[in-house]
Amino acid sequence: GFVRNGKKEGQWIEFFPNTKKRKSITSYVNGRLNGHYFEFNEQDYMASQAEFKNDVLDGVLIKFKFNSPIEISNLKNGKLNGTKSTFSIYRKIEQEIDYKDDVIHGKMRHYDKEGKLIAEYIFENGKKLGENKIK
Repeated sequence: GFVRNGKKEGQWIEFFPNTKKRKSITSYVNGRLNGHYFEFNEQDYMASQAEFKNDVLDGVLIKFKFNSPIEISNLKNGKLNGTKSTFSIYRKIEQEIDYKDDVIHGKMRHYDKEGKLIAEYIFENGKKLGENKIK
């Protein structure tokens, strides 16, 4: 990347000081994070991937462990909106939770280690409505 009028522009790559391996790849417009963001661990595996708009998370956020996604979230203006899914390192679904403006709203689903749905709850504005829907 480069600096224009004292502000970062373009794609910037940061490296770990001791290994010289890449730490992050970020995109800037007028000094603000805009576009794709990639973060790596010291073993050079992807740690996270996100989308920014004017320094705020906006889009899909994926967290990784051993190059496998362990969490996928949808954000709008920095707030959870949509489904947040978590996975085991074996790529099996563990949980899905629906959000609206950072509040649980919709379904919360839990899965066993084989990925079979074992519990489902309905939430409205953060409050659980009723009991487990799966018997």
